[in-house]
Amino acid sequence: MLAEFGLKKMPFDKTISESDLMETYDMKEALARFEHLKRCRGIMLLTGDPGTGKTCILRRMVKNLNPQNYHHCYTPHATISRTELYRQLSILFNLPPRFFKTSLYQQIQHAIIDLGRNQGKIPCIILDECHLMDDATLEELVLLTNFEMDSQLPFILVLSGLHELREKLNRRRHEALNQRITFRYHMEGLTVDLWKADLFDRSTRTRRHGVALSWRWRSTTRCLRPPPDRN
Repeated sequence: MLAEFGLKKMPFDKTISESDLMETYDMKEALARFEHLKRCRGIMLLTGDPGTGKTCILRRMVKNLNPQNYHHCYTPHATISRTELYRQLSILFNLPPRFFKTSLYQQIQHAIIDLGRNQGKIPCIILDECHLMDDATLEELVLLTNFEMDSQLPFILVLSGLHELREKLNRRRHEALNQRITFRYHMEGLTVDLWKADLFDRSTRTRRHGVALSWRWRSTTRCLRPPPDRN
């Protein structure tokens, strides 16, 4: 296939760099909210159907974080208990192991405060696949974001997941967490025109120098159709 279409690598594999990702409307809107979040800190909720590019946007978010000013932690491991959530965060912050939940909680909060006050870095915690979290673990996030008698939030928290996460947070049980969310964005996915543009852009980027893009490759854009109506 590479030789037939004059390509130097596959145009649609997961190794595409963050700088080569297409600037879609969803990406621009989500990143704009994230830039505001970096200035005021808080919680951002990013939701969307499978394949709409949520993880790609998370990659761009991380790339836009200056390592001298931010310390980011990312995990997609959401099917865990409340205590395991704290243990996972302790590992991501390179903290020593603790057995009791209270010790884990205090250790993480002290680490977050220390990063800001003594190292001049804002922690950015990104939790992916949050629609898989159980209700108890989601409720624990309320406690995790409580600093100085709930008078400040010295870090950034990004919650990402399928649209079920948005529905779950709208339940009365999670009202406390839902009202803490500073910014939220729901991704709609690509339109047909953007699909065509992305297909042509990626194939152009990956073709060998001096090789014209064949009509057979370009004509595949005609096969694109809108996504099926879910209603």
